[in-house]
Amino acid sequence: MKNKFLIIAIITVIGFTMSVCNKSGKSTGGGESGESSEIGETDKTGESSISGGGGVKIINSGDELKAYLDKQPANGPDKPIKVTVSINNLTLNSIIDAIKSAGKYVNLNIAGNVLTAIPKNAFSHCEPLVGITIPNSVTSIGDLAFSNCANLNSVKIPDGVTHIGYGAFEKCVELTSITIGNGVTSIGMSAFYECAGLTSVIIGKSVINIGMSAFFGCKNLTSVRFEKADTSLDNLNEFIDNENTSSLRTAYSTVGIGTYTRPNSKNAKWTKQ
Repeated sequence: MKNKFLIIAIITVIGFTMSVCNKSGKSTGGGESGESSEIGETDKTGESSISGGGGVKIINSGDELKAYLDKQPANGPDKPIKVTVSINNLTLNSIIDAIKSAGKYVNLNIAGNVLTAIPKNAFSHCEPLVGITIPNSVTSIGDLAFSNCANLNSVKIPDGVTHIGYGAFEKCVELTSITIGNGVTSIGMSAFYECAGLTSVIIGKSVINIGMSAFFGCKNLTSVRFEKADTSLDNLNEFIDNENTSSLRTAYSTVGIGTYTRPNSKNAKWTKQ
């Protein structure tokens, strides 16, 4: 009888120990462990910050963003801190000021917010900005809105945007590709002036005006896709530069919708693929 009670006691102790281990998140065998060595503490929003700036953090104000970024380790543009921000027309400036003053490289997601425009000069010279996702509610991107954002390499322009202002992305030298959404009707003069890293552009079907020198100085631009059948785009002759002003217009006006490419060399002719 004593042996029977002893066996029951041992089984009870083993079961209790296994239960404690499982609740702590540690593996008792070879299965899923739930360990948090790669994931930082979960904040009050329920989002996690992954070591090295790879996680997502939801922010509700400029002060909160500044406080959060100040706690993060120094980083480079190749490892931006991803932040999702609750924003409106009144709080935009405080968010931008927080990014500039913190000096940490940031990938900013403001999608899903009620924001009607990116104002003139809004993010101008915001060197810590590496990427931005713009909400569908935005209808215009103002003059010089992202000018001289030296590390900006990723931009998503939603179809809700109808106008891209003068010099909106000028000298964003790290931009490599851009898609002009199907809602855009006009691309302002010098909109992508001297975006030296830009290699490809897709121009949506609603564009009816491309301003002078919209892509002047984009020396590495070798692929342009037009989604619009109408070839009467204003100032297309000066779409890129003054070295070869007629080649792209001639090709596009002849064969219409499609992707046009050129070798990456001076005075190279554009041809449809």
